[in-house]
Amino acid sequence: MAVWLASRLAMTAATVLVASLVVFGVMEVLPGDPARLMLGMNATQDAVAALRTQMGLDLPLPVRYWTWITGFLTGDLGRSYTYGVPVAELVAERLAVSLPLALMALALSTLIALPVGLFAASRHGKTGDVAMMGLAQIGVAVPNFWFAIILVWLLVLLPFQAQAWVAQGGLWGALATVLSPVFAFFQWLKLPAGGFPGWEAGSVAALKALILPAIALALPQAAILSRVTRSALLEVLGEDYIRTARAKGLPRNLVIRRHALRNALIPVITILGLQFSFLIAGTIIIENVFYLPGLGRLVFQAITQRDLIVVQSVTMLLVMGVIVVNLLTDVLYAIADPRLRRAA
Repeated sequence: MAVWLASRLAMTAATVLVASLVVFGVMEVLPGDPARLMLGMNATQDAVAALRTQMGLDLPLPVRYWTWITGFLTGDLGRSYTYGVPVAELVAERLAVSLPLALMALALSTLIALPVGLFAASRHGKTGDVAMMGLAQIGVAVPNFWFAIILVWLLVLLPFQAQAWVAQGGLWGALATVLSPVFAFFQWLKLPAGGFPGWEAGSVAALKALILPAIALALPQAAILSRVTRSALLEVLGEDYIRTARAKGLPRNLVIRRHALRNALIPVITILGLQFSFLIAGTIIIENVFYLPGLGRLVFQAITQRDLIVVQSVTMLLVMGVIVVNLLTDVLYAIADPRLRRAA
């Protein structure tokens, strides 16, 4: 196990090195002078020269790369030109929003997908299987920002609009009256349609602000994960040891939960690792829909403001996050299936 883990760590270090070269190289091949791009075309030559010196653009290329990567590894991500503060402070502040959001979305998608996948696999070819996979197909096809808009309308705006329907009467008024306990619950819950009060306002208020974004992120991921879970379970259920367990008289549900599920976890873990990486790096749209001051919104603002120092550092940080998650996924492989350790 130690040799296997050491080889994975060496591969991870090599991947980080190559990724840093790619990120640094992409910033270097951008057309034009980065300092002039950041300051604008109307900036004076003295201002451009001062910013070039501040960014180290007047140094040789190998020296600039070494200075950047060593500073990055020691926590010095540079200083934002737009905000006038160290990039590390910006990242820490925004990560306090993006990381809980990604974890909540991952937990929700897992809690939804695994039972749905188990249900569909245990009823393969029946009505329940077709219905669940049909809903999953819709979840895969619909983008998460559309889910975000629908959730805001259903859970925030509609409960207040229903009060007017009740007063007007008619068909919609009768329907709103029947659903009034549901509407009253969401009115009492007071889920915000956007914004983030900050953790200093209390964990309850902060988590409530993340519920709708987390659901919007989780639903498409849950659709993908449920389909993978179902396919993996159906493949495992065709193995000889499953037929032997069934021939011994074990109930089908017990065989699925106790024997088939663990052996079907390898592709599920793969998708979970990829999904977490996506949720960390791909929340730009959702954070902009809900006006969340997260890492994705920081990258979007840095691009629009041409703050290349922030773009470069945050991009590398997201790349390292993806690489570390993939390493943890490999470790989970070995825990779930000891045969992988022996083969390695």
